[in-house]
Amino acid sequence: MVSGTRVLFKQIRLGKIPNYRKWPEKKIAELAASIEANGLLQPLLVREGKDETGKKIFDLIDGEGRYTAIARIQTRDKDAFEMVPVHFTEGNDQEMLYRRFEANNARNTHGPLDIAEYVQLMQNRQVKLEAIAKRTGLSQAWICRLMRVRKKCAPDVLVAVSEGTVPMSAAYEMSTRSEKEQLRLLEAYTATKKKAGRKAAKRAINRVQLPTKAQRRGLVTLASKELDNTPAEKDFDRGFWCGVLATARWGLGEISGDQDDPVREIEKKIQSLEDE
Repeated sequence: MVSGTRVLFKQIRLGKIPNYRKWPEKKIAELAASIEANGLLQPLLVREGKDETGKKIFDLIDGEGRYTAIARIQTRDKDAFEMVPVHFTEGNDQEMLYRRFEANNARNTHGPLDIAEYVQLMQNRQVKLEAIAKRTGLSQAWICRLMRVRKKCAPDVLVAVSEGTVPMSAAYEMSTRSEKEQLRLLEAYTATKKKAGRKAAKRAINRVQLPTKAQRRGLVTLASKELDNTPAEKDFDRGFWCGVLATARWGLGEISGDQDDPVREIEKKIQSLEDE
C-alpha cells in the first residue's frame, strides 16, 4: 500500500463493492463534525480502476462512513475536502469484500447483524460456509447460529440485538419460538435485565414456559372431539370455544384453506352449533 497519496474525492466510486453495514444517521452526523473539525485522519482504502468511458476512478473498499460524512460536509461547502488521502489495494471483488470485513473487524466496529449481512452477501456469491469461516476466523457453528437469528427472529428482537440490549445467546434461544412467543420472551428478558442484570435475564428466558406446538395441536384435537360430543346449543359455550380457536391459531398459524385443517374443522363445528 502507498501511504500519503491524495486523490480527487469526486473520483471515488461507491457501490462496486457492496456494503453490508448500516450507518445510523446520528453516527454519520457525529463523524462529519469530527472530520470537519480535525480533518480526515484515517485514509480511505480504494482500488484503482476505470469507468465505462475509460476514465480513471477509484472503487471504495473501506471507509464508507467517512466517505458519507465527507459527502455530507460538501452539501454545505462544495469546496471542502476536494482532495482526500487514500491507501491503494488490489484484487478481485470477492477479495475486496474480505478486505472490507477485515478492516472493520480490526477496528472492532462489527455488530452480530453486520457479520450476518456479510455472510449472506458472501453466500449470495456462492462462497461456501467453510471458506467464509476460514477467512473470517469465525466457527461454522457460530455462523450457523447467527444466520438462524437473522432469519428467524422477530424484527423487535433484531433491533434489540443491533442495539446491544439482547446478546446473541439470548436471541438464539428466542429464534426457536414463534414471533409472538419471541415478543413475550423479549419482554421477560428486558424486564428482568433491568431489575436483576443480564445473567438473571438469560435465566428468565428459560423459565418462561410456553406450550409446544405439539401440545397446542393436542388441545385442538381434544377440542374437536369435545365438539363432536356437544349435543345441543344449550351445552354450547361460545366464549370458551372462541378461546380454543385463538389458541389454535396462535399455535398452528393462519388457516391454510385446506379442508383437513383442524382449525377450519373446529370453526365449521362451532358454526353448525350456532345455527342449530
